[in-house]
Amino acid sequence: MFREIFKNELTVKLFVIVSLLAFFVFSAFLILNIEKGDNTNDEAEEDMNVKYYLNEDYNHKDPYTTKVPNLEDMLRGPIISELDPVLGDINSSVMLVIFTDFECEYCKKQEKIVKELVEDDNVSLMWKDYPANDIDSRSFKAAIAARCAQKEGAFWEYHDELYKSNLSDESFLQIARDLNFDMDDFEDCLVSSEAKQSVVDNIIEADALGIVGIPYMYINDQEVFGETSKEELLQLINIEKEKVKQ
Repeated sequence: MFREIFKNELTVKLFVIVSLLAFFVFSAFLILNIEKGDNTNDEAEEDMNVKYYLNEDYNHKDPYTTKVPNLEDMLRGPIISELDPVLGDINSSVMLVIFTDFECEYCKKQEKIVKELVEDDNVSLMWKDYPANDIDSRSFKAAIAARCAQKEGAFWEYHDELYKSNLSDESFLQIARDLNFDMDDFEDCLVSSEAKQSVVDNIIEADALGIVGIPYMYINDQEVFGETSKEELLQLINIEKEKVKQ
């Protein structure tokens, strides 16, 4: 029912990126445990505006190991950081994280429902790119364009217009003009490695989490696949709110 995204074998460059990202996650986790202790991780993570959902049974006891941790083994939920677009407060008690794509009609429908839930002050929405793994596809190019809009501070406005457009090179530029972007900066961004890397990082994260189809959502670390009704999402959100109270 939902568009499947098939994963291509990572190139040597992507393998290096995965290793570095895994090492960063592993190191950050160790530092938080050493300095604050396991019971105060949440406070430290809030100060940094970053949160990791790690597998509880992951063996991280040896800080001197030379083996780079496998990201797939470590993560049990999405990485929450200010690198990705957020609608609402990143420190809200419930974060809805959606792995999605601008060519996915089901994603568009699901987002419309999700956005209504973000009106609650204790709920926020984070966007994660999971386009077709082809840098020349309209899907991937749209993701890059939206990341460039993020640099302009207008991700969500640009995001809304992308879902209305035909996803062409010209439409990417026209939307930017309509939103009064600095066109020189925007066009430079479209061909930069920085915007592309933001998209690639999300794909790597999705692959590590075992995501193969979209829309794919997390409510904190609880997984939700495919179209889900507002009522069902509200039930899951309320469960997460109750966890915070305990």
